Amino acid sequence: MNRKTLRLLDLMYPNRCDCCMQSIPYDRAICADCERALQQLEISDTAWAAKQPEQTFPWRRLVTVYAYDGKAKAGVLAMKDGYLGFERWVAERLAERCRQVCAAEQIDAVAFVPGAKRNRLLYGVDHAERLAAALAKQLARPLRRDFLVNTAGQIKQHLLPAADRAIYAERFQAGTGEVQGKTILLVDDVLTTGSTMKRCATVLLDMGAAEVWAATATCRIPDMPMNGG
Repeated sequence: MNRKTLRLLDLMYPNRCDCCMQSIPYDRAICADCERALQQLEISDTAWAAKQPEQTFPWRRLVTVYAYDGKAKAGVLAMKDGYLGFERWVAERLAERCRQVCAAEQIDAVAFVPGAKRNRLLYGVDHAERLAAALAKQLARPLRRDFLVNTAGQIKQHLLPAADRAIYAERFQAGTGEVQGKTILLVDDVLTTGSTMKRCATVLLDMGAAEVWAATATCRIPDMPMNGG
């Protein structure tokens, strides 16, 4: 796309940063200020795991990028509303971190924690699916939509106390895809207590997957001070 076309697009359909809604050039996913703020929110999987005492998890390794706060939280909420900038940005960061812990060729397929059908009908998009698709493209691995299904009713998980989340996570069931012997990268946007990701990883392993790696854009970390704007 030439510069004249880009200038015309800027005038007609301004590109905006998903994290602050300020206008940005078309060659950027987020603005420079939000990029700096997001750097202050970068975390490792150990920061989240340290807040989950006396738990074991079925995945071999968790890969994450940001604490769910400040500009990262704003980006995730924009992603849930169908905006693409933060999704593209965090998929690139996730891919970088995935490559640091395993070769992409070790991953046979990318799967995702499926959203409820009612949410897809309401919002017209499954944001976890789109994030997984963007990450799969970055890693040049196949995206599989048939490994897991969500049988959810009308309950909203984020309104449930932590003790009830594991029970509600049972809404995730095996799909029709063949996972026998495969190494699966399982993707979601936010990790809170781990109940959802734990359930989905367990289902995949019960279906015959050799290993599950978990990847999430953000993690909620209780009582951790944040300064990401």
